[in-house]
Amino acid sequence: MASAVPHRRKGTFMMRWTITDPSTGKLIKKSKLFDGPGGERAAKAEANRLEATERAHGAATAPKTLTFAAYVKDRYMPHCEAHTAASTVRGNRQRLDKAVAIIGDIPLRDVDGVAIDLMTAKLKSAGLAPLMVRHCYDAVRTALRQARRWKLIVGTPWLDAKRPSAPRKRAKVAPLEESYRLSALLRANGRIVAATYVETIADCGGRPGEILALMWDAVDLDRGVIHIWRALERYDRSQYRLKEWPKNEGSIRTIALATKTVEALRELKVWHAENHLKSGGAWPKDGLLFPSNTGELWPVHAAAALINKWARKIGVTSGSYSRRHGMASELLAGGVPVTVVSQRMGHASTKMTLDTYAHVLPDHADAAVDFLNRRNAAPEQGKNKA
Repeated sequence: MASAVPHRRKGTFMMRWTITDPSTGKLIKKSKLFDGPGGERAAKAEANRLEATERAHGAATAPKTLTFAAYVKDRYMPHCEAHTAASTVRGNRQRLDKAVAIIGDIPLRDVDGVAIDLMTAKLKSAGLAPLMVRHCYDAVRTALRQARRWKLIVGTPWLDAKRPSAPRKRAKVAPLEESYRLSALLRANGRIVAATYVETIADCGGRPGEILALMWDAVDLDRGVIHIWRALERYDRSQYRLKEWPKNEGSIRTIALATKTVEALRELKVWHAENHLKSGGAWPKDGLLFPSNTGELWPVHAAAALINKWARKIGVTSGSYSRRHGMASELLAGGVPVTVVSQRMGHASTKMTLDTYAHVLPDHADAAVDFLNRRNAAPEQGKNKA
């Protein structure tokens, strides 16, 4: 129960109330001086209000000595390492290191919008790219959100800061025709794995790491579909491993393939079986669809380098992701619903699809006006008949 007792300074009262520490369950005694009008009754009412507010929203339990740098190092990053992918941890650490260099000495509970704005301003003045400045802000925001969930801070200081703006680069797009030309060139030069990889990624629009992680147990050639639930994860500069969980919930999906791609996959399966026999069983027959020359994981960067090398020879668009963007762009330009394309791409929401590919959507402004004109004309025609 909150209370208010007279303070030694005339006309002031010391408000006192208690809350429960959510992390330990112990009671925390709180106090604050009241020097407003209204006397003891107003002071007690204010104490009751403060107690109710903190009990409803939680109270900061971070000690005053816990700096933002210590929180990131000792609490937040170990949490990230336990619950997120290695590549995500690496990216967070790089961005938070830049933030800690500027606001690391500030007590965690004192990090506010002013401090965050100061951080982004200093990163900009240091010549950091606008997109990286935004990434640093986002990393700090996510770290502070976790601190709030743990009841280490109260409030939402990131909302008091302005999120840095960054120009959005338009995705590099490789038209499907170019991908099929590149696939034909690779096939003609005996690169059947690379040729089928290019054709598959251009057809289904999967992420390179998802397609390179495909195994034959995720392929149903009779139905003409592939099931995506695995992906490659980079845990070191050039080292990858297979992970059994996707980038997001939307990444677990089943994708129907074009007949041309299904036939290419059938040929690839035969090729793997023949190599298995020739090698006396050393070459994996039922493992990865798109392995390296040694039958092991084919790193994303190595696959991209090979594609770039052969793409330059015939003057077509390079890159693996450009094949993915090409599929999405042509489907949207052809009038395929955004929801269908978003599901095929494995996006977390249709908003991401629209933000990335809005420039290729057909202009339906005239169609909308025509529809409204026809709709409005229908009642008039009914009246004339009557």
